[in-house]
Amino acid sequence: MKHLATFLLSCLALASTAQNCSVTDCGFIPNINAGWKSIDVRPDGGMVGALEQGVDVGDVLAVRLDPQGQVIWTKRLATTNPLIHLSTRKVVSTADGGMLVFGYTRVYNDATYTMYYPNYFAVKLTDLGEVSWARYYMKSNASTFDKSETSTIATVPTGGYIMLLSRSNGLSAVRLDDTGLPLWHKRYSGEFGTFYSGAQTGGGAILAEADGSFCFAGRCGYEPFVVRTDANGNVLWAYNYDTGASSPLYISKKNNGGYQIGGLFGFGYQALGEPFTMSLQSDGTLDWGRRYDNFTTAGSSVFELANGELILASRHAGPNFWLAADGTPLLKWTSTVPVTGANVVAIKNDTLLIALTEGDPISMQPKLVIAPEPSDLDCQYSSSTTTTYASSPQAPDDSIAVVIDSLKTWTMSLGEAVEIGQLDLDVMMASGRARPGFDFSYDAFIGNEGGLASGDLDITMTFDPALTFVNATPAPTSVVGNTVSWSAQPGLPGFNAFGISVQLNVPVGLALGTPISAIISVTQDSTEVSLANNTFTLDQVIMGAYDPNDKIVSPADFYHIDNDSVLFYTIRFQNTGTDTAFTVVVRDTLPLDLSASTFEAGPSSHAYTYSLTGNGILTFTFANILLPDSNTNEPASHGMVSFRIRPHAPLTIGQVISNAADIYFDFNTPIHTADATVVVTDDTGMRPVVRREHLKVFPVPVKNILTAVPPAGFKATSAWATGVDGRRFGMALPPVREGQLQFSTHHLAAGAFVLTLQGQDGRLVSARFTKE
Repeated sequence: MKHLATFLLSCLALASTAQNCSVTDCGFIPNINAGWKSIDVRPDGGMVGALEQGVDVGDVLAVRLDPQGQVIWTKRLATTNPLIHLSTRKVVSTADGGMLVFGYTRVYNDATYTMYYPNYFAVKLTDLGEVSWARYYMKSNASTFDKSETSTIATVPTGGYIMLLSRSNGLSAVRLDDTGLPLWHKRYSGEFGTFYSGAQTGGGAILAEADGSFCFAGRCGYEPFVVRTDANGNVLWAYNYDTGASSPLYISKKNNGGYQIGGLFGFGYQALGEPFTMSLQSDGTLDWGRRYDNFTTAGSSVFELANGELILASRHAGPNFWLAADGTPLLKWTSTVPVTGANVVAIKNDTLLIALTEGDPISMQPKLVIAPEPSDLDCQYSSSTTTTYASSPQAPDDSIAVVIDSLKTWTMSLGEAVEIGQLDLDVMMASGRARPGFDFSYDAFIGNEGGLASGDLDITMTFDPALTFVNATPAPTSVVGNTVSWSAQPGLPGFNAFGISVQLNVPVGLALGTPISAIISVTQDSTEVSLANNTFTLDQVIMGAYDPNDKIVSPADFYHIDNDSVLFYTIRFQNTGTDTAFTVVVRDTLPLDLSASTFEAGPSSHAYTYSLTGNGILTFTFANILLPDSNTNEPASHGMVSFRIRPHAPLTIGQVISNAADIYFDFNTPIHTADATVVVTDDTGMRPVVRREHLKVFPVPVKNILTAVPPAGFKATSAWATGVDGRRFGMALPPVREGQLQFSTHHLAAGAFVLTLQGQDGRLVSARFTKE
């Protein structure tokens, strides 16, 4: 079958028409500095969309609007890995009232100061903006793979989603279920040319029919390529159309059952080229094809109105076109104000919705233009004539090959979807060990969890009066007794944070086991979502002999199912080697009891970067820390890092949540900390006033003599070491000296072990150690 593309040449002068459009600011927070990436109409007449902040920076802002274009909520979507950013390609509304955000990831390379684009992503949100699921999908790693024009997604009326990926070896369609898991993946390759990727991209467009069947479009060689399939991806018909170098970017269903396709004519990257559109019958027969004026802007969305007329919208900040049913231009309109970013268009009951971004990349403000009639656009646009150009037709080819393919997917570790139109200050604090005769530091982290800026900050920290103030960073405005104050500090912008460090000295005569507390609080004048997290209290005890590498948790020992909401972990380490440690890595495999999506990085002693994978591998990296050994500079040989996380609900009474960490000093064998454990309870009387001591062992790793410090009052009657293979080795029980037991490890081979002590009352206490 031959389909010839006939392009016509015409020029029309237009009479002015009545104007009746409006521009709404939508009610976004002031100075949001974000631009539209995609918008879709909800079944109830409202809208969902996605914004992005800056150029190739920031994360996704998912938006729900009411039918009048006013914001209901705006949620910030960000991965738990700060190096991975999200960029939206498509937003679609879902039948349950929610939305799906689809796009690609951007990873910043610190070494080369460049971005690369390793994977696709999809995030499903409810109608309230809560995350239902989030997944990654493996992307081609070819360096020429175009990050922006090669993927899209659509909801399927019969349930689930269909994802389209345009690649150099074909047009890939991936059918997803309601939870984003692939059901099938088929790649369609033509024998009539090479699929383009990179700057001369093949584009990609998709339409899901009411019966669950599909229509796909891309570019093969220099021509548009359209495939019609059944619900299982089996080909019903497939054609390429010799219209010249055209890349389809959008498909819509026509009133007569045919298809209207819009996109880019030319070879340029993203916005460069001319808008084009072509009309197909339901069997793929080409009715007509046209391209419009050399405005170096890509066409994208194309819609048919109830009367058969068409709207062809430019993808970026160029002109848009109002067309007759045969593609003859009726009107061209161009924005009269500075516009940057996407110029996204949708149709709602023949009402034209244009989501545009005013300003420049430094100062952006998203707006919505609503026009009951397509010609009613004088509130934002000027109209003029437009021209179409003829094109020489060529014979098409109908050959196609279908390959069953696969697509790797895995769970995406996404942080909580945070409402940006609010202000919520938050405080966290951690510390090193408090030992008689030594200095130690309280390190605090003050952050703004919302998108609104705060007023000036007043910060107060009160420490135990038995301690002595040494110094603080930044410099406080006053130190009176045991109270340190920072008054009238500059307000915090949205999603920003800063740190405070206070160094104190512990007197020599302060008894071991003495409980000490510190409280830090922040106030400001603006209204906040909650004041409960503006204060943080840290309890600890004065310590003597200790394992220098450990992990502690607050609340200690018991987690009250009604009163507690988060667990605050601190990992402390010390370089007890014989030389400077250049890099320290702390690796924590989070137990399944903890929700990785609620992770929040906390205060630390030194600067660090971190990553958190979807399967809960948390890694803190202290690069170039230059941590001196304890023999050279004992006070400076210590370090610590902290974080906050919530348990997975629902919890059960008696549930035990245990977590440990491995600490790597350069290339040495890792040191495994003892477990930090809490037991879920509903008994408020079970919480001890002072932390319950566990078995502690040091040094780790050990060469010959391992020192163990059992809990106070614990009388050991036997001891043994268990290897990783399960074998048990007897440990001669030494006499207790100053509350310590010293075990010989000469008979143990190199490797990891667990030392277990059994007490007179039958209790067992244990701790891990490594033999060199």
